[in-house]
Amino acid sequence: MKWETIQNVKGIPPCKRYGHTSTFWNNCIVIFGGCDEFQNYYNDIHLFDIKSSTWIQPQIEKSVPARYMHSASVYNNKLFIYGGFAKNPECTYVLDDLSVLDLNTFTWAQFHGIPPRYNHSATPIGPKMYIYAGKDQQGNTVTDLFVLHLDTPPYTPRLVLTGQMVLLKSHHYCEAVCGKLVVFGLYNHDAYGLWVLDLDQLEWQRQDCYGSFDIGGWNYFTVMTDTADRVKTKKFLFLGNTDPNRPQGYDHFRDAMVIHSETFGLYDIPQPEHTLEFSSLLNNQEFSDFVIIPSNGQALYVHQVILIARWPHFRNMYKSGMLESEQKRLVVPERYEVMLAFLKYLYSDTLDPEESCAVICDLLVLANMYLMTRLKKLCCLTFYRHHLSLQNCAMIFETAMMVEEVGLKSLVLDFMFKHYGQLLKSDVVSSMSSFCKTAILGGCTKRSKTRNQPSPSSISSYAIHVNNFLFYLCFPMMYLFFLWYYCAVITVFYQVIGFFIFIVIFTRTDITVIITPCWWWKVCLKSDSIQ
Repeated sequence: MKWETIQNVKGIPPCKRYGHTSTFWNNCIVIFGGCDEFQNYYNDIHLFDIKSSTWIQPQIEKSVPARYMHSASVYNNKLFIYGGFAKNPECTYVLDDLSVLDLNTFTWAQFHGIPPRYNHSATPIGPKMYIYAGKDQQGNTVTDLFVLHLDTPPYTPRLVLTGQMVLLKSHHYCEAVCGKLVVFGLYNHDAYGLWVLDLDQLEWQRQDCYGSFDIGGWNYFTVMTDTADRVKTKKFLFLGNTDPNRPQGYDHFRDAMVIHSETFGLYDIPQPEHTLEFSSLLNNQEFSDFVIIPSNGQALYVHQVILIARWPHFRNMYKSGMLESEQKRLVVPERYEVMLAFLKYLYSDTLDPEESCAVICDLLVLANMYLMTRLKKLCCLTFYRHHLSLQNCAMIFETAMMVEEVGLKSLVLDFMFKHYGQLLKSDVVSSMSSFCKTAILGGCTKRSKTRNQPSPSSISSYAIHVNNFLFYLCFPMMYLFFLWYYCAVITVFYQVIGFFIFIVIFTRTDITVIITPCWWWKVCLKSDSIQ
C-alpha cells in the first residue's frame, strides 16, 4: 500500500479548497462545493475521469447556493446534496435544503423543509439515505438520525433515532456495511471510537479495537472492498499520523491501518442466487443421474448439471474425463452428515444454522479445500451467530487456525477473553494442540494489555507474578537492613578505637601495653583499692 501521484492529468482542475465533497459515479469522481483560503464559497461541479485522467467541468442548468461542510451521495444517477454552511452579504447560515443534480442532464432540483445541518454524514443504503449527527443552526453538536427515501420526492426526512451517543466533535465518518451504519469519530474521554448501529434493532454497539487508536491522530475512515472476491470482503481503512511531534495530522496522512470487518462479526454475504426449490431434488433417486458415496457407504443421489454449475472441482473432474465421470459414481472421504450439508449448500446456496458445530467445522475445512469463499463466510457467520459457546470455542478456534480465517479467529479470541475465568475452570482447552494454546495465550495477553486487565495465561503465571512482586518488595528492605547493620558495626569499631586512643593519651601508656590482659587486671585492682 503506497501513495501515487497521477501524472499527465488533462483538463482544468478545480481551485484549491476544503470542506467540499467527492463522490464516485460512472467511473468519475464528482467534486462539489467547498471553501478556499479567502473564505470564498463554491457551488461548481467538476468531474475527474479516472480512466483518462481528465478533468471535466460540465455545463449546469440553474444553480444552487454555494456551500461547504455539506454531504453528497449518489443514487440512481442523481447527486443528493444535503445541508451545508452558506453565506450572504449580511451573515453566514446553515442550509435547510436538499439539492438534487441529475447527472445525465446536469439539471438541479431543490427541496426544502429538512432539518438544517452541516458537518454531518449522509450514507445511502439501497433506496434510503441516513443523515447522522453534525451541527444544527445554533452550532450545537447533535446525534439525531434521519432517513430519506430517495425513490419518492419530495424526500421528506423521518426521525429514526436521537440522543443515544454523544460525539466530542461533530466531524465523523459513516459507512454502510452489512446493512448497518459504521461510525468512526472522537467520543467521550477524548478517545477515538468505532460504533455500529443495527438499523433493525436501532441499537448502538461500540467495537473493541484493542488500543489501535491510542497513539496519534486518526482523521479519515473509509471501507475498501475486495472486488476480485465474489463475496466482496470488506476492510476498514484508517488514515492518520502517529508522529509524536505532529499528532493530529490534519494536513497529511503518514500512517495507514487496515482492520478486517469480519473481526467485528460483519460478514457482507450476498443473498442466495438459487431458489430453495432445488433442495427438493437432492437425494431423490428417481430423478438423479449421479451418486456420491461418503465414508460410511450410504449413497447420496445428485444431479450432474447442478454439481457442474456449482462445484468447480466436480466440473474439472467431469471435463477431464476421469473414471468417476464415466461411472457416474464418486467416492469421497467425508462423513455422510458433512457431505449432505455440503450438497444442500450446492442446491440452495444457503447453510442450515441448525447443523451441528462439528459438521460445520468439517464443512469449513471442505470449503477451504475447494476454494469456495462464499461457503467459508457462511460457515464463519453461522459459528458467530449460533455456535460460539464455551463447549464449542476450542473446536471453532482450531478450525479457524487451520483454514486461516482471521476474522473468525479474532471473534473466538474475544469470546475466550471475556469468559477466560470459566474457560480456565473447564477442560475444553486441554485437548487442543500446543500451537493453538500458544495462539490463545498470545491473543488473550494482547487483549489484557489494551484493557489494563490481568492476563488469563495460567495459574502458574499468577504465582510468578506474585513471586516477582515479593522479590521486588523484599529486596529494598533487605538492602536497608544490611546497610544499617554495616553502619552499626562501623560505628562500634570507631568507638573502640577512640576509647583506646583516649586511654593512651590520658595514661601516657604504650599502646602495646594497653592491649595486654595483665594491664587491664592491674587497672581493675587499683580501682578497687581506691574505693
